[in-house]
Amino acid sequence: MFIAVAAGSGTTAAGIVEGLGDRGRVLVFPATASGVQGSTISRHLKQGGSFDLISDYDLGGFAVYTPELIEFIRNFNAQYSILLDPIYTGKMLLGIFDLIEQGYFPKSCSLVVVHTGGLQGWKGYCQRYGLEPITG
Repeated sequence: MFIAVAAGSGTTAAGIVEGLGDRGRVLVFPATASGVQGSTISRHLKQGGSFDLISDYDLGGFAVYTPELIEFIRNFNAQYSILLDPIYTGKMLLGIFDLIEQGYFPKSCSLVVVHTGGLQGWKGYCQRYGLEPITG
């Protein structure tokens, strides 16, 4: 089993790693590659656990977006009626879909994705960057 979670400070990811124990692997998607490190998560663990930092999808930094990300979020919302934020969950799901296409996950595995919120910032984000609002 895989559990995927976006990370800012890494404490939510550490809690999931600790709680899951040896029953699966946690994929941690940092919001910025220069942010949370494996050692940061490990410091919070009392009993250890398995996790991987997947830092290939930060798109250049915290709160940085690309037209590809916004299009992905719009399409995801249209298809699944789930709104993603552009700072954490949007980047994570973009990465997960890319990893699926690359064959990263075994075909018979379970994959749980944790949506940590962040939706309250959409209005200001769209105003700041001149984007058409996304409603979900």
